[in-house]
Amino acid sequence: GSSTLSEYLVLCHMDELVVVEKNGEALQEYCSLIVESGVRRIASFPPDSIAIGYSVTGVHFLKLDRSKKQLSKRNRERDSRTVFACSMLSADDVIATTAFGTVYTLSCHDSQPQSGMEVGTLESQAIFAANEAALRILPCGMTYNFQKQTKNEIVVLITIMGSIIGMIPVQPEDFVVLNNVQKELLALPSTSPLLQNSHKQFRSTEGESRRVLDGDLLVQFTQLSNEEQNIIATGQGATSATITALLERIISNLQ
Repeated sequence: GSSTLSEYLVLCHMDELVVVEKNGEALQEYCSLIVESGVRRIASFPPDSIAIGYSVTGVHFLKLDRSKKQLSKRNRERDSRTVFACSMLSADDVIATTAFGTVYTLSCHDSQPQSGMEVGTLESQAIFAANEAALRILPCGMTYNFQKQTKNEIVVLITIMGSIIGMIPVQPEDFVVLNNVQKELLALPSTSPLLQNSHKQFRSTEGESRRVLDGDLLVQFTQLSNEEQNIIATGQGATSATITALLERIISNLQ
């Protein structure tokens, strides 16, 4: 695998991670570090953050120290997952998918190694099962709102089955409302799973789903009858028009 980090190129050969820099028309080694075997993906975020996705031991964070011209291990995932793809959202945050189609995020903000440990351990922040392994994860600002003249942040996942999944950030106060709406939709006969199977179990293949909303389910609110919409909205202390407007505002970020 490989990734670019500012003016450097990060490569992996066998169990050695190598940072190279351009010297005229040639490339020369800048620094290197022996890592665990089984590297599947390398991601980076300027100026000095690197994430490695392993086939067995999940995601590990590293840092490039330019003053010492060396790589150092920073944090590692607590769970041993089979990483299929990963990408850095910031210098401290990464999003990854597993071979079984689970999507999750990790953050090493203010994370410190525990006593006697070389690096800190991280637990997933948000997790849900897309049930399709993603070949690529692309954080970008690819959408454009022509009315507001602003770009909207979005993470695009391209799966091995050819699906394209879009993920967008939601404000905490909006998440609370929509999470409650989602629960009501799962209990409503017209929008509950046809086979009466557990939606939570379906979205929790490798860990209990948390901090992620199911957009395919939520959009069904706009297709309900006025009576059904009012029943759900009243339970949230809102109107159906308010919830519909909230959903349309979020959906517009994907258009």
